[in-house]
Amino acid sequence: MKDFLVRWRRRLGVRTWQGHLSYFRGWVAWRLGKPVEALREDEFEVEGERMLTLARGSREQQYALLDNLEDYVDSRDWTKTSKSTCLSHCRSFFLHNRAALPTDRFIIRSSRPSCSRKLTIDHLRKIVNALLDKPRDRSMILCAWYGFMGSGELEYVNLHGWPQIREQIEKGVTPIRVDLPLGRKNQESFYTMLGKHAVEALQQYIKLERGEIKEGESIWIGKASPVSRRAYADNWRDLTRKLGFLPRRRGDRKSIRYGFNPHNIRDVAKSLVHRAKEKEHEDIMPGVKLLFDMDCVEFWMGHPAKIDPNKYDQFYEDIEYVRRQYRIAEKYLNILIEGEPSTPNPEERKKVQQLEERLARMENAFAAISGDLKQAIEKT
Repeated sequence: MKDFLVRWRRRLGVRTWQGHLSYFRGWVAWRLGKPVEALREDEFEVEGERMLTLARGSREQQYALLDNLEDYVDSRDWTKTSKSTCLSHCRSFFLHNRAALPTDRFIIRSSRPSCSRKLTIDHLRKIVNALLDKPRDRSMILCAWYGFMGSGELEYVNLHGWPQIREQIEKGVTPIRVDLPLGRKNQESFYTMLGKHAVEALQQYIKLERGEIKEGESIWIGKASPVSRRAYADNWRDLTRKLGFLPRRRGDRKSIRYGFNPHNIRDVAKSLVHRAKEKEHEDIMPGVKLLFDMDCVEFWMGHPAKIDPNKYDQFYEDIEYVRRQYRIAEKYLNILIEGEPSTPNPEERKKVQQLEERLARMENAFAAISGDLKQAIEKT
């Protein structure tokens, strides 16, 4: 491998490097006029070295190379997010080789129609109930739900989280704290929590299917290796398709979006817990009325910079405060589990209110009739 590729790889994480390299290879193949699968390694390295030379050349050469990159990005039949990622990853190659491309006001436009989230609590309940005979997949989804985790965080917990989780289970700690590292989007490490039902599902998986987890082993395993974020996403897609949330056959376009992304689990959880702000909570600490702090949700989701960019407010250092807040959130998250009450949607609430008002009118009318009847009987 050429020195410039080694330098680039050394400055990135293993998985980050793989993603960056994939986008960059696509651009190189496009420049050479061939499909990426037909790109030989020697061709890739020669063209990569030539592109570095151009990036270190005159201003005209630099901007010509940048124009070529922007033309490539613009030509892709991708979403705006994918195009932005490609542009950023390809620029990274030059940045880490000390040949950064010029800055530019390039407007990225999506080639795909926008897709809003369609996943709801009812879909999630059906998914969890469909996995009663699959302890591994059920425990993964419940950990994602109760921990406000995306596939990346879930993968980290799978590979590194068991010692911390096991220690707290043995001590009877609840809810369980799970530490997560500095990420791509957040500027500091953070932690989340796992509630009772998530821990129980995890213990059931270990007891019924996994067996004892030895030192250094991952929590969730496939046939021969740990379950990766890709495998988790594939399992999710297969299940949602089986349940009829997705069409049985894919569309003509690759990466077509249906609004049932596993990352949406976090969005549903956050939206549901938001209702905790509506009232005071007296069942967490006897004699104390607690208010729910939505900043805790942002923290559990790995967004500490959203709470306070200057890092003055470090409430998360008070673990007991955060645990109390999580116990409030957990009450709302528990509606996912079968047998616990679901929250009616606005239309259902309106119907219930109308029925209650109708019942009240009937009761008043009945009381009036009863009174009149009683008076009539007394007169006779």
